[in-house]
Amino acid sequence: MPDKKLRAIELLAQRNITVKAIAEELQVSRTTIYAWLKDAEFKAKLEEMNRLRDAYLKQELKDKAEDYIRALEKLGNNSKNDMVKLRALENLLMHSGWNQTQEVTVKTDESESKNAMIQLLKQKENKE
Repeated sequence: MPDKKLRAIELLAQRNITVKAIAEELQVSRTTIYAWLKDAEFKAKLEEMNRLRDAYLKQELKDKAEDYIRALEKLGNNSKNDMVKLRALENLLMHSGWNQTQEVTVKTDESESKNAMIQLLKQKENKE
């Protein structure tokens, strides 16, 4: 496969560049790029590149997941803003497999902010 086609595949797989910009960089017309996109071999190489990119990104996310979870825990435990705490803890629960229809017993003190958060959660559940 010619170098220009291979470079076009690399650029298309980035998904943040237009066909016009690729055509300009490669000094070909947009029509040429669209013609390549119809070519079976070109399409197969592009799909392969996309699969490789997706696998790389998934692995990168997996590698960082523990750090993200710790950051959410820190927000949930240390934030001075109750809504930030609520959203952080909601995200942790959601991604841990907790189902919002599960019954949960919550012990609260009589503070207004905690009771307000519980009311917000109940309202959200009722809307869904």
